[in-house]
Amino acid sequence: MMPHLAETCWAALGGSGMVADAGWPDVDPALLVDNSVVVAVQVNGKRRDEITLAKGAPKDEVERQVLSLDVIARMLDGQVPKKIIIVPDRIVNVVI
Repeated sequence: MMPHLAETCWAALGGSGMVADAGWPDVDPALLVDNSVVVAVQVNGKRRDEITLAKGAPKDEVERQVLSLDVIARMLDGQVPKKIIIVPDRIVNVVI
């Protein structure tokens, strides 16, 4: 069934000939690069949230964005964190 469905979809997309005879599309290397990463945010070792950051973001920018999260602000309740552990492009742990 799937080869027939593929040929029907190929014709609907305007492809000429059979999809089985068509060549592979050219690869665009720019589309293979991710410019952002999703970083998990923990408080005292327990995952609370996640944020999307630019790859290789500076530590002060990561710290600013983490402390601006509502979940983290509520847990801090006006206190200053004892320590913020940042593993670049991986995880952030806020120690209260």
